[in-house]
Order: sequence, then C-alpha cells, then structure tokens
Amino acid sequence: RDGVWSRLVDDPRVVGFTWSPDGQWVYYGTDRKSRDIFRCGVTGAGKPELVHETGNLWASVKDVSADGRVVIFTMLDPKNGRDLWILDTTSKTTLALAEGPANEFDARLSPDGMLVAIASDESGRPELYVQNFPEARTRVRVSLSGLTVADAGSPSAAALRWTQDGSSIMFLDADGRTIRSAGISDKPVLHAAKPEPLMQLPADLSQVDIAPDGRSVFGVIPAEGQAPC
Repeated sequence: RDGVWSRLVDDPRVVGFTWSPDGQWVYYGTDRKSRDIFRCGVTGAGKPELVHETGNLWASVKDVSADGRVVIFTMLDPKNGRDLWILDTTSKTTLALAEGPANEFDARLSPDGMLVAIASDESGRPELYVQNFPEARTRVRVSLSGLTVADAGSPSAAALRWTQDGSSIMFLDADGRTIRSAGISDKPVLHAAKPEPLMQLPADLSQVDIAPDGRSVFGVIPAEGQAPC
C-alpha cells in the first residue's frame, strides 16, 4: 500500500497463497510435518492463525468463500493424484469436493457461492467444469479445447476468474494464449454457453492472472535472453 512493502509472515516455509474475497486475510500453506493451512490479517497485527492441519505434504489452498467459512484446497493422493477438498472452518470438518482417478488441479467459487469452477483432467486432458455448490447435483463442461494448467502445486494452477456478477467465467485456453469467456447459468438447470475468445496474449507471457473486470491480464514476460518461467 502506498508503495511500501510490509512483511506479513516471517516464515521461510510458506508455499502459495490466496486472498480472502474481502481482502482482509491471506491464506497460505506452510511446510511443517505436513503442508498446513494458515491465515494472517493484511495489517500484520497478531500472529498467523492455524486454519487446518492437512496431514498431506502437497496440499495447496485454492479459494475461500465470501463469508470465510469455506476453504477449498487440494491434496495429493498416492492412488488418485490431486483431489479437491472443502474445509468448513466453523465445524472444522472436511469433505471431498472432487476426488477420483482424475486430477483436480484448481477451483474457484462463484461470487454468490452457489457454483464452483473446477479444473480437471477427467477427459484425458485439463478442462474446465462448473458444478453446483456445495451439493454437486450437476457438473457441466465449459471448455471445448482444453485448459492451460501450470504447476499443479502452485497457488493458481489454472487462470480462472468469475466475472463480478457471476454470469460468466474467464479462463486461459490450452493454447496458452487465448483468454475465453463463457456464460454460466443455473436456471432452470445448470448450463454453460459456448466459450468465446476475449483476448489474445503474447506468446511468451506466463504465470497469467485475469483481473476481476476481465479487461486486464497480468503475467510475466522474461527479460531478453532469459527463458520463460
């Protein structure tokens, strides 16, 4: 803020992070006996709070609900690969959001918390799906030509972003250059419109993140002579 850097956490074991929707908290992983989930206030006041002991060495926090009650995170299963889990921070209970032989890399809750977008390779390659939340009554595929997925252990494995009104979701196509947008509605039943191209990115842009208004994209371009990240 105001061009001044502030240290929030003095811990070299921090891995990945995500913001709470209200911007007041940062949730992150810390490598201890397992990769556990903590949070800290953005003011830096007070000690970091332990949110959940995952018991998993490769856990990664992905999203937090608007009221802070739900935390979505991935864990690595030796048999199934990456699975998505839900933590209820009030009851301290966990429930599988998506598990099975496919890898579920990433997830984003819609602004109203009634839907969740999931990056999964259940089709044989990474694709984007949307399903009801918290009960997965219906799941529909959104992407038609794949989805770009970065390192599955990174804080944002896939470039996904709901529009602020929750009417559409934006994502990075498998070509790594095309941002697409698809309309999503759950009335009368859950369905996704055909994804349409929104913008084209430079070929050497990596670590892509889409701004909430969908008008800007942030990423990293390597300096001259350096390889892309």
